[in-house]
Amino acid sequence: MRDDELLAIYGATRQLAEGMTARDAELKQSTAALEATIAQVRQLPAMLGQQTSKYIAAGIREVVQEDFQQPLEKAIQGPIHSLDVAAYHARAAVEQINQRARFQNWTVFGLILALGMALGGGAAYFFFARQVSALNDRFDYLQHLLLAPTPAPADTHAPMPQAGKKHGQH
Repeated sequence: MRDDELLAIYGATRQLAEGMTARDAELKQSTAALEATIAQVRQLPAMLGQQTSKYIAAGIREVVQEDFQQPLEKAIQGPIHSLDVAAYHARAAVEQINQRARFQNWTVFGLILALGMALGGGAAYFFFARQVSALNDRFDYLQHLLLAPTPAPADTHAPMPQAGKKHGQH
């Protein structure tokens, strides 16, 4: 074999080895990607099971809620309506009581005021009349003392002056 041929075989072998090395690297990358995909595929049933369980649970929950919600709403509507009616009547009764209470408050206030004035007037008259009566009695007594003739002393010989004529008047 000749050198040229040997060199050509060596070059071809070298290219073949470089190509095989590049193919080996690509194969390793593809194998790693395939292993990652296989790992994801292995997790896929568990993930699908969880998702399915969630969807099933949500669907069951919704169906159960609808099944219970409608009878409960119908069962509650009657008592709520009767409570609304009772509350309306209670508000009307409280409003009437408030109106009557306002009127009664003013009436009671007027009655208390009139009773206070009557009692005050009666008490003032009673106490004032007693005081005036006592003062009148004292004035009468003083007037009686002032107007009553005083007895003359026994050793006076002078005649009593007459009331009507005074000396020097004709």
